[in-house]
Amino acid sequence: MSRIGEIESENAIKERVKLLPVLSLLPGWAVVAEIKTRIFIVLPQGRKPFERTWGTIHSRARPLNHAETTFLNFAGSKSQNWVSLPT
Repeated sequence: MSRIGEIESENAIKERVKLLPVLSLLPGWAVVAEIKTRIFIVLPQGRKPFERTWGTIHSRARPLNHAETTFLNFAGSKSQNWVSLPT
C-alpha cells in the first residue's frame, strides 16, 4: 500500500526518515549534516528531470493582501507555465 503525505517541517521529516521505512524529497541544504555523517544517502535522480507543479489557494472570504498579490505577480513573471485557475 502506498501512502503519500506532506509535512511542513524539515526537522519533522528528517526524524521520520530516521525512524520509519520512508523516502523523502528534501533540498540538499536541509540535509547537509546528515549526508556528511552518512545518516542519509543521496539516490540518483534517474533519467528524467524532476518537475513539480505548484499551486496557490486562498479563501474567497477575503481579498488578497498586498504581499500576497505581489508574490503571485512575481511568481507569475518568473514562471513559463504559470496557470491561473478560475476564481
